Amino acid sequence: MGEPPPRSPHKDPFINWVERERLTLAPVVELVDPTMGKLDWLMLPGILGREPGAAGMPPPVFAMFNMLKSDFILARDLLWRSIDENVWPATGRFGDTLDYATYGPDASALILAHRVALDLLDKIAVAATFQESP
Repeated sequence: MGEPPPRSPHKDPFINWVERERLTLAPVVELVDPTMGKLDWLMLPGILGREPGAAGMPPPVFAMFNMLKSDFILARDLLWRSIDENVWPATGRFGDTLDYATYGPDASALILAHRVALDLLDKIAVAATFQESP
């Protein structure tokens, strides 16, 4: 198995970062195609519900998957924005605590990205063990 064919790098630094870190929700993360307009195009295939009375309604797993995908995209975006110190202007002034701590919206965004990622792992566990009640 060889390497993917060489191609020119993406012009958007965010897309470069997402591809390099393999943070897309797509069946093939190595080949991001920005011409598609979406980085995260992974979808669940059609699933048939077991309950005949729920005609026309998709099973709850579709809503769960959409929520997991939304949370992942938010965590990834917060992480990207926290890396760039120019995204949020440092409008606050913070006192020196003499412990080399970092304060500001970029540091808080990184902490929030971590919290969203941990919450996402919890939601994945719930979705993985979900069973519709008979």
